[in-house]
Amino acid sequence: MTFAVTHRLRLVVATAVGILACGLVLWPIPYEEVALLHGRPSLALWLLSGAGSGLVAAFLLRRQFVIPMLTVPAGFAIAVFGRVVVEGLADRTSHNLWPIEVGIATGVVGSQNLGTLS
Repeated sequence: MTFAVTHRLRLVVATAVGILACGLVLWPIPYEEVALLHGRPSLALWLLSGAGSGLVAAFLLRRQFVIPMLTVPAGFAIAVFGRVVVEGLADRTSHNLWPIEVGIATGVVGSQNLGTLS
């Protein structure tokens, strides 16, 4: 494998780790019980999974700084957007403010990963 292919593979794996770190915490919870600040998933669990996936991304992409910092929030945003799409197909009124949901997931984990990787 060439360097570019290996780098792309590591980038995909780092993003997939972010998707799984968010998805495994968020997807099993019914929509009515999801409340990031005072409900499920707890903010501590959300930040712990973000930090863990950030460390994995930093290890996989260790020669860079910005790219590992962006892969994990992208993974969290993809996981939240996936939930929005699946639940939105079942009930079109369930995620009226979906851009805010995706923004919160990306912002919380992105700012937290900035502290982890710096």
